[in-house]
Amino acid sequence: SNGGRSRTAPRRFSSPIVSHELRTPLNAILGFSEVMRDKLHGPLGAAEYEEYVRLIHESGQHLLEVIGDVLDMSKIEAGRYQLRQEAASPSELVAAAIAIVAPKAAEKGVELRSDVAADLPAALLDRRAARQVLLNLLSNALKFTDSGGVVAVTATMPEPGFVDLTITDTGIGIAPENMERIFEPFQQVDASLTRKHEGTGLGLSISKRLMELHGGALGLASEPGVGTAVTARFPVA
Repeated sequence: SNGGRSRTAPRRFSSPIVSHELRTPLNAILGFSEVMRDKLHGPLGAAEYEEYVRLIHESGQHLLEVIGDVLDMSKIEAGRYQLRQEAASPSELVAAAIAIVAPKAAEKGVELRSDVAADLPAALLDRRAARQVLLNLLSNALKFTDSGGVVAVTATMPEPGFVDLTITDTGIGIAPENMERIFEPFQQVDASLTRKHEGTGLGLSISKRLMELHGGALGLASEPGVGTAVTARFPVA
């Protein structure tokens, strides 16, 4: 049956060969569009070409992210995503993630704040996966928050055994009827938002699965027009 076929598709799709086949042509697109964008061999001529080359490069970057997310998702679905959990400082994790998204926030006119309790114990986490979750959540928060808004990260220990990293934004919020759907792959609740807010459509569902693999959880609270708070709960080391 078709159902059986579609279930095994992600397994086949996650092979390193497929990843290589997708990334190789994409690297050429990114590399050459960068050379043209930076006019390494002289002017491009018409001003329109400069805009086109910039768009080609941006679209290539976006496609690279999508490929990475799809491959991660297929690994998770196939039960082949291996975590290497170790004791890590929540404050270092937060600082590193904030440093990465800071330029984007500045460009958008969104204020970034962080408040990490000083006496927090180390969390038990896979550094790469935890960073990916935090970056997904921060990028989402920035995406849906307009200029003049605030995105804040707090780290607390509301109950023994867990450290909570919460990302709060003053963005558009999510309607209650859409809260369940938001964690499904490729869901962006309002189709009209898709153009304005680019993303891979997999960020939240991957983040949720990665947190569950950690033995933690991902929680969401939101109010339309007020903002959203997403909490990644990690076990303590």
